Amino acid sequence: IRQLDPNDAGTLQTLSTLYSAQGDNTNALQIAQSLMALDPNNYQYPVNAGMALLGLERRDEALAMFQQAKTLAPAEQQAAIDALIQQAGGS
Repeated sequence: IRQLDPNDAGTLQTLSTLYSAQGDNTNALQIAQSLMALDPNNYQYPVNAGMALLGLERRDEALAMFQQAKTLAPAEQQAAIDALIQQAGGS
């Protein structure tokens, strides 16, 4: 899928979701990092990276991603990201 258009955010987001659903956190993280490079102001991409990092048991890195997402997220998403921060062991 990625070969069709390696810089299409929608395609990459779908691919990341598919990897996550399969439990392939390594590839989900790689795609999330690509998305962050394409659009560094989209809060959803560090959330995706954080979720993949949690799946890889890399909590400190996941926490950093969730904190980054919180700085980018709109007000209505703050509580959801706070819950992810707590899940990663932050406060």
